[in-house]
Amino acid sequence: MSFLEAREVHKAFGTQTILQPLDLDVARQDCTALLGGNGAGKSTLLEILSGNLSASSGSVSLGEHILHPSDWKLKSTIGYLPQRLLLPAWATPWELLTYACALRQIPHGKEVAKKEMEFWEGAHFLSVPIAHCSHGMKKLVGIALATFFSPELLILDEPHAGLDVYHIRLLETYLETRKSAGKPTLISCHLLPVLARFVTGAYCLRSGVLARGPDLSGLRPDERLAALESLVFSSL
Repeated sequence: MSFLEAREVHKAFGTQTILQPLDLDVARQDCTALLGGNGAGKSTLLEILSGNLSASSGSVSLGEHILHPSDWKLKSTIGYLPQRLLLPAWATPWELLTYACALRQIPHGKEVAKKEMEFWEGAHFLSVPIAHCSHGMKKLVGIALATFFSPELLILDEPHAGLDVYHIRLLETYLETRKSAGKPTLISCHLLPVLARFVTGAYCLRSGVLARGPDLSGLRPDERLAALESLVFSSL
């Protein structure tokens, strides 16, 4: 049974169509990849699925609830890492995470913020202003902000860009933990060998048209990789 459902979602900016009417399903036990070339419309779709952008037509549902950009309560159950991460340059990771904990009224926010950055191996730059952080360090802060409250749905747009091999594996371990807990993830990434280690399904977007791939759960990583490559290259 699907937790995230998109039905006949279409997006146009003026006379330019970005997304043709499409359907997408992600179940609670799924970690689903969204594939496609540059400019295919992936980020636009993820913005709509996260509730940060309105579709021109169609609907998005989380569980039994229709998602609207103005529904802050439902949106608060989604963890979202955008591809273009805009963080205030003057703030530190510590300030951003403790502020996020305060906004969500999470008890012991300081302890939560510290524990989260320790998990992502970022405690050593907690007090470094964002302006002085590397691209990879900023990405870890973005991931921490998207995950610290254990969201019901996690949407990641190019999370691996800027990460080193250690943190890529750490992210993989975290996503496996979400699968075991029955919490769905939708992830956009170009690194097919990395995705092949843990995804359960995939979609491929090309010129605004979405194609669904086969069920990947139960396959070996090499079989998953072959299926992902087939999905990507068959759509070219």
